[in-house]
Amino acid sequence: MYIDLKVSVSRRGACTLVFLLTATIYVLQKKTAVAILAKTINDLYPDLIALGGLEKALQSALREIGSALTVSELDKDLSLAVCACVESGSRFSQVRVAAVERLFFLDFWARVVMLAQGQNPRMDEVARAIDKWVAFRGLNL
Repeated sequence: MYIDLKVSVSRRGACTLVFLLTATIYVLQKKTAVAILAKTINDLYPDLIALGGLEKALQSALREIGSALTVSELDKDLSLAVCACVESGSRFSQVRVAAVERLFFLDFWARVVMLAQGQNPRMDEVARAIDKWVAFRGLNL
């Protein structure tokens, strides 16, 4: 079984998780999917658990590189923090976790248009990429 997590976010920060299953045709109940996700996060992201979730881990990584950016969790109602956002002016980036292997997916947005995507297993590199994009003031996109 393979679960791919995708996040759709409006400018207002509403977060919707969509579980896409790419295996034989069958549907998991939400409860089962959440249980699988919880086990995956515990197994693949112990550092996130230790720091209190994706939001806090990303914030810590940004501080370590000297960034003044602030991270926000996209959906406070989720029991598992699997997506976060960093925003400044018209630019923002979203981060979400993969469920099959340790990997962070990133989106790079300007004026509500996604301009690029990336992925990386290392939180420090994710933080650098986000800081370069969101904090950049050269082009007025």
